[in-house]
This record gives sequence, structure tokens and C-alpha cells, in this order.
Amino acid sequence: MNRRLKRRGLGIFLITLVGMTLGIIFSAARDRMKYVEASMAGDIRQINLYLTNDPEVSVNGFETMDDTEWFFLPYGMTDGEWSVDLPTGTNCLIDGQYYKDGDQIKALDSAADHEIVLGDALGNRLDERVLRVRCAEGVPCIVIDTASGSMDTLNASKENEEGALVKILYDDQSVNYQGIVKMSGHGNSTWSQDKKSYNLTLTEDASLLGLSAQRRWTIISNCMDLSQIRNKLVYDTAVQMGVKDQPTGNYANVYINREYVGVYLLTQNLATENGTQKDFKSTRVETIKPVPTPDEVPSVSTSETDADGLVERYFNQKYNIDDITGDYLLEFQTFGMEVDPDTKYGYFTTPNKLIAIRSTKYADKEEVDYNARLCREAEKAIYAENGINPDTGKSYTDYIDTDSFALNYLIQDFFDRHDYTDGSLFMRKNRGDDKLYSGVVWDYDKAMTDEYYDDIRYDYTHGARLPGWYQTLDDLHPEFHARVVQWYKDKFSDTVGTVISSEAPALIAQMTSSWNMDDIRYGKEEGFTAAYAGEQVEWLSKRKALFDQVWIDGEDSPYARNIY
Repeated sequence: MNRRLKRRGLGIFLITLVGMTLGIIFSAARDRMKYVEASMAGDIRQINLYLTNDPEVSVNGFETMDDTEWFFLPYGMTDGEWSVDLPTGTNCLIDGQYYKDGDQIKALDSAADHEIVLGDALGNRLDERVLRVRCAEGVPCIVIDTASGSMDTLNASKENEEGALVKILYDDQSVNYQGIVKMSGHGNSTWSQDKKSYNLTLTEDASLLGLSAQRRWTIISNCMDLSQIRNKLVYDTAVQMGVKDQPTGNYANVYINREYVGVYLLTQNLATENGTQKDFKSTRVETIKPVPTPDEVPSVSTSETDADGLVERYFNQKYNIDDITGDYLLEFQTFGMEVDPDTKYGYFTTPNKLIAIRSTKYADKEEVDYNARLCREAEKAIYAENGINPDTGKSYTDYIDTDSFALNYLIQDFFDRHDYTDGSLFMRKNRGDDKLYSGVVWDYDKAMTDEYYDDIRYDYTHGARLPGWYQTLDDLHPEFHARVVQWYKDKFSDTVGTVISSEAPALIAQMTSSWNMDDIRYGKEEGFTAAYAGEQVEWLSKRKALFDQVWIDGEDSPYARNIY
């Protein structure tokens, strides 16, 4: 009896052992099939490299059309500086050197092609590719990990928002900022491009990459500027010219969910729900009904059209306004905004323009009425031959700060901003001040040498004379034009001269290795962006010589009509 039980027990043990062994074999086979199936979709792309001393900085490989695996790294390579992160159960060979998960790798020559082979624990080759490496030098990086691990939701609509972890590192790998942000899309025409821009909202004010502290930031793709240098040069010039609250920016290589997405310009975001820049204060101190949260959009908006065909759109949400005179950020907008049912901003039309109130969402009737009356009166004075509003008897100089308008017009004219009459052109209305102030300067990706959509080449003599307040001021009022010229003589010529001769060449030298990575990432030849940047600086040098000839030397230039 005991012997039979022992034999039975031994049999059960052997059956169990065989079952376990077969299970392990079948499990291993299934796992191997999983890797083999994965390799058919490009298993090499599951490899990523991470900084040995900071694993949060991790970069996936990027496969190009010629089946080359690229690693675009924010920092250079020395032996052991980067380690390899491999799919579970795999190893790899790079130029015959064996690496397992977590191993530090030897430096790879960026000028050479390398062979990379992905294998499994049984010695099977799962995938093999040509490997190439490019490394940035002297440029910070921004590492973003979205909560979902995907960009599908964010890229579906720029109105969508998602939480993300952000880490910003200087070019020496020291950490500038680390924290949770709210991320959303940014841009108008640029939003339709593959390389998109994004807004980042921090939990509190912080200084990023040496820029003044703020809570709302934008990473600009510059995807419509083939040189990727225009916004940076114009913003820096405006700062040096003293444009109030003018943001500037610093470049960074951006990685989202381990994928290199290119070179971006990090800058402060202009428009917020309650003002722009830190000195703007909300005019709403208490509300009869609370200010809506992003999830509580007022259910009804009203558009009114008067007998002259002028339109006002406001939201049926009554606020208690502490001081109706300001602060406001106003933007000249393109006609067509009035048919957008999702617009969150109040707006109004004048006989010539559509103007949005961008300093607050869901503006009520009182806010829209006040700004509409002021801008309509100002425009009537500006468009009058004598500069006087016939209804009020006031001069255009009573309505606008001519100094800031003359400076902004000079910047638009010199840098040849092709779309300067509509969109991304701002005015401020300060609390307790009767005048409108021009500024800040923004959105110069479509300017200077070329226009993105049909690749028209503009030479340095081109003058974009488009209808609007600024051109009317310059055409009708000689004293305004004289102030534009004086700005140029007194300060602008020297300021932009330094930018052209010193700052721009230094910037190109700093950015070339990063631009080369961006070029490859978006299907261009290495050196494409750097070449365009050099061409842009040459254009600016010729532009300055022309303006100096006419406005400083007083010579009778055959091109004078283009800049007057």
C-alpha cells in the first residue's frame, strides 16, 4: 500500500515535472515568437540610449526611409557616458561589441556608419541595421514625458490638454527645471505641420533657461522658417530696443516620450486668461458668477451687428470689473474668427480690422464695449487726412502712443514681416491710461527672405506694403514717419548692426550641430538649416546697408520707394 502510494506520488511528480518543463519550453517559444514578431515591425527601434548618470534622459532610435537607425543625442559621446536600454530578453552587438541591457557603451564616431544587431538569449538575430549617431554641442535639452505616454490626444486638437513631466537641462547636463506641467497645442498655420509647437503651463512661476520667471511658456517649432533663426533675432533686437515686456527665447533640443522631435525655441507665452507678462493684473476682482474654469465654458455668447455693420461678440457672463480701463492685451486678427464657434475670446470689428481681447477669456459686454469704442475712435483719427477724429475732435496722438507704434512699425518694416496686418500683432491698453500702446513683437517666422507657402524669394529691397493702421500712419502722417526714421538713426541701426555682425554668427556656430539633427529628423540634408541661416544673415546685412543709405546718408536710392 505504501509502496503503491510512493509509486503514484513519483508518477505525479514526473508528470508535473514534464508539464513544467514543457510549459517553460512553450513559454520560451512564445516569448521568442513575441520577439520575432516584434522584430518584423522594427525591433531595433525598441532600443534606446540613456545618460549613464541621468537615466531620465533617454532617447529612442529613429528609423529613416533608407532603413538607417539614427540616435539624435543632446550631448556628445565619450566611453561610458551613454548606456543601452534593451527589450527584455535581448542583447545587441554594435560593431561586433556585445552589450546587454544596462551596459555602458563605447563612444561611436558620428562620421562613420556602424552595424547594430539585435539578438535574443538563444543567439538568434532578430534585426540588424546601419546605425548612425549625431550629437548636439552647446545647446540645452527639454525632456517631456506625457501622462499617457503618447501624443495622440494632444496632436488631435490644440484645445486638448494633458499632464506631463518636464525636465530641462543646460548644455553641461546640470538641471535647470524639473516638475509637472499642463501641455497643449500652440499655433495657427503651423499647427497643421508635422513639427508642432506646444504650450507648457507650470504649477508656479519659474525661470527657464535664464529667461525671466513666468508660469506659461511656449516651445516654438519654427517649422515655417527654413533658417530657424528669424524669431530669435527679431525678439532679441526688440528687447535691446526696449519694447515693453518683450519676450525673447533660448533654443533647446526637445525629446517627447523618448523621441527626438527637433530644435525648438523656448519663450514666454504671450496671452493668458488674465493678462500677459507678470505686471498684467486682472480687471475682475469679484464676479457675480465665478470666472469659468477651463471645463466650464459659458453656454451662450452673443454677436451684435450695428447699423454700420460693425460686430461685437461677448459672452453672457457678467463680471464685476474693478477698473474697466485695463489691463488689456488686444490682437489684430484675421476676418473669419467671427464664424468660429469655439472662439473663447471676445472680439469686435472696426471699419478696417477685427480685434480680439486676448488678455482674458470669455469677455463680457462691458469689456467688449469699452475696447470697441476706444479702437473705433482711434482708427477714425488714424485714417483721417488731418489725423483728427471728426466726431470727438481728438488727434490720433490722443489715442495711441506714437513712440511705441513707430518702433513697432520700424521693426515690421526692416524685418519685412509679410503678414503684419493681421494675427500676432498686439496692442496694450494699460489701466488708468487713455492710450493704446503697440507691442509686443511676435511671430516672425514668415518674414525676410522667403514666404513658406509658395517659396517666393524676397530680396533685401522688398517692401511689404499691406493695408492696416501702421501703413496708414506712415502714409498719411509725416510726423509719424519722421519718428520711425529717428528711431532708426538714434538706436536701431547700431542695435541691429551688432545682432548681424556678432550675435547671429555666434548663434549659427552654436546651433549647427543641433540643426543638423533636426534636418535629418525631418527629411532634409544635413546643413540645410545652417545654410539658410547664413543666407538670412547676408540678407539682413544688405537690408541694413540699404536703410543706412536712405535714412542716415540721405542718398537718393532707386529702392527708396520700398522702405517709405
